[in-house]
Amino acid sequence: MTVAADEVYRRNPTQQIKKYTILVHVPKSIKEHIVNAPEKFPKTIKFLNSRVETDEQYLLRHLPVIISQMNKYNKKITSLENIKTFSPMYRKSTLEVDEKLTKQLNNLLKKDEHSV
Repeated sequence: MTVAADEVYRRNPTQQIKKYTILVHVPKSIKEHIVNAPEKFPKTIKFLNSRVETDEQYLLRHLPVIISQMNKYNKKITSLENIKTFSPMYRKSTLEVDEKLTKQLNNLLKKDEHSV
């Protein structure tokens, strides 16, 4: 199960990582046992739930993809508000998440300036 979860994160999927995103990478027989009788595998279920990506984690991980998409469409990126205008999923973020996103955005924009 650890290998499957690590593999999902390594692949950096475009969608949010949920329980079934990880289970897709588990052998079919094991997946069927977990899905059909989760009460028999409490440690596995606990582990699986611990590897599910929160909304905050997803927004932070997905930010470089959004920036890339915005660049592709020649959209101006100067602040988090630009991101929220372009991608509605960022509009639901909390103030705390906004602070983290702004910090990451600034770091990504600085990195982008240096690579030009």
